[in-house]
Amino acid sequence: MTEYLLSTRVLADVINDHDLFVREWHSSIDLRHQYISVISLGVLKSAIEKAPQETRDNWRHFLGKTQARFDRVGNLVDVSVDVVGKWALLRNVEVAGEILAEEDNLIVATALSRSFILVDEARSSDLELQKRFGLKLFNPYRGT
Repeated sequence: MTEYLLSTRVLADVINDHDLFVREWHSSIDLRHQYISVISLGVLKSAIEKAPQETRDNWRHFLGKTQARFDRVGNLVDVSVDVVGKWALLRNVEVAGEILAEEDNLIVATALSRSFILVDEARSSDLELQKRFGLKLFNPYRGT
């Protein structure tokens, strides 16, 4: 069966239920075949703490609920030795004219090490990683 790793952006859109295409894709795939990285959880928790006070509690609540749903089916992905090995290869690679953020590299490394399809918008950096490293991508924002 096909296994998907949600990018941080897609996870945020799953949580806030704002994007119609992401909502449709997410609800059409059994949750047991969708994974989230603990890195994405950390990035979102950090962003929540920088958000306006009046929105923090809602975001914390919905992130907690989403994390619990993925945890119940065993689909929270830790950073393993294999992930660190892939990350080390990606760390200083220039992609689309820039060095990717560490958290993005760790998520890409997770997808590569576990043979997941990375669910993300198809940015030029993702497309280059697809060509150079065999990263498998799915863009739920366009359904491609």
